[in-house]
Amino acid sequence: MRYVVIAAVVLVLLASASAAQDWSDEEAASRADFFAALADGTLTGDALREAQIEQVQNGVDDVQLRVERWYVDNSDGPYPEGNKYPHSVNQLVVPTVWADSMSAYAQPGFYPNPVTAGGPEEFDAVCVPFGWDERSPGNYSYLTAYDEQGIVRDYVIVGYGPTRDSKYDLDGDGLPEGVVLIVSSGELDWDNLPVMYDGGRLVQLQLAELAGGEVVAGPESPPGDQPPKAMGLEVLVQKSKEAKAKQNAYAVQLALERWAVDNPGGFYPQSVNQLLAVPEWTDASDERQWYIEPGFADNPFDEIDGPGMMCVPLGWTTRAPGNVSYLTQHDENGNVFGYQLVCYGLDPDGGLDIDGDGEMDGVLLYMASGMEIVSLPDDPEAFEYYDSGRTVVIR
Repeated sequence: MRYVVIAAVVLVLLASASAAQDWSDEEAASRADFFAALADGTLTGDALREAQIEQVQNGVDDVQLRVERWYVDNSDGPYPEGNKYPHSVNQLVVPTVWADSMSAYAQPGFYPNPVTAGGPEEFDAVCVPFGWDERSPGNYSYLTAYDEQGIVRDYVIVGYGPTRDSKYDLDGDGLPEGVVLIVSSGELDWDNLPVMYDGGRLVQLQLAELAGGEVVAGPESPPGDQPPKAMGLEVLVQKSKEAKAKQNAYAVQLALERWAVDNPGGFYPQSVNQLLAVPEWTDASDERQWYIEPGFADNPFDEIDGPGMMCVPLGWTTRAPGNVSYLTQHDENGNVFGYQLVCYGLDPDGGLDIDGDGEMDGVLLYMASGMEIVSLPDDPEAFEYYDSGRTVVIR
């Protein structure tokens, strides 16, 4: 399928266990056929693109199914936090105690990304910030809408194709975002969309058709060249920008710690969006109170991706400079008891190596639940965290 598909219908729990199994078997067979054809070289050109789009659409449908199952289980009870929908897709993959056993709604990675996965068993899809960049192909975005009580009342899930070509512009910049499927909660009014929360920023979605309905080809990589290496910039200016990025990251950490102080059990938020979607403190107040402003602070590397900061998946990309990654650790009840906050600089070959692959990750600052880590031990212990719907190891 070459065009964006709009689906604003709530998926509900499947009628029976056998129906769920049939659906899962059909999806698994489709994945197996796709990767088999990919391996033997029978999928090329337009046929490959169409097959990749179909796999993304199947994967996004599966993510939505898990989100709606969460809604059925959690919308009326006190756990987790009385939410209608999850704050973060991490909550769907974190094992929690159900009937004296540990289980999750989905496995980390959700589905094999048809652009990057090596086979049908490699579940490597990543929840990425809304918009197109080099990490978008085959992945998805999960955007949420909050009510005045800080509860997630609606969501939008966007799936991205292998290239930026698309019929629709969803953010009003006149360019396509490579979107091949949009699904949402059934009560969401597409004629009067609320402001959505995405990675600590506010996004106003719209549905605009480009070029009179013709598919508009956009660049297959982010506009512009790769940012210059740090050594190519005037040293004092570069150091000033790095210092500002660190200062911004400290402000995000302070907001996280204040959240833990104010909330029962001293737990941290599931998503940085919760720092923005704070309930009104008093009935008399007409103004929403924030732990931190949307966008956190001005990004000192604003020539890369606009003036505000946002939360990005772990790892350096052209969208990383000046932004942060928020990685969480969970207890058996799904509560966040610890986190890692990673801040990125402009140089992808500088900073710390935090994933143990022997290469620098462009990290300026690395903080662990209240402490700054300026260097890593030579033989550190590996810790597993949840990040953008997947598990990652910090070494």
